[in-house]
Amino acid sequence: MPALGDSYKVKAEPNADIIVVSAGGSRFDFDLYNAVWALSGVSPIAKKGATIILLAECSEGLGAEGLDILAQVDTLGELRRRYMLGARAVHVIKSTLRSNEVVLVSSLPGYLAEPLGLSVERTANDAVEKVFERRRGRRTLILTHGCSTVPVVD
Repeated sequence: MPALGDSYKVKAEPNADIIVVSAGGSRFDFDLYNAVWALSGVSPIAKKGATIILLAECSEGLGAEGLDILAQVDTLGELRRRYMLGARAVHVIKSTLRSNEVVLVSSLPGYLAEPLGLSVERTANDAVEKVFERRRGRRTLILTHGCSTVPVVD
């Protein structure tokens, strides 16, 4: 397990149709602000139109006021103009959602995550069943410790 700030590079095949990524456990998923950084590592290897399932408990809520206040802002320029803690995390989410669907598996209430464009499931099994129902037989990538792992394409 890497220390905070450390990361590991792992080889990954590009163009995955389904990516299941864990934020990395209690050090990384106690709130959405910390967990969302797992998306920045996997979104570059996701096929356009892919579904990313983000596993993050988020027991302490959003973690930054900006995630709530800036949820409806879509442009980077507007996020920079209204910058506050959480603006960059909103940008990561919105950038990922431009090309892919994101399903958050979390205890975070849907009314907090849905304004950001995230759909919420309570269990990984529920999320995987729904995604596989629509996308059966697709290339799937599973990545643990998404906040401290950098997928690299050869």
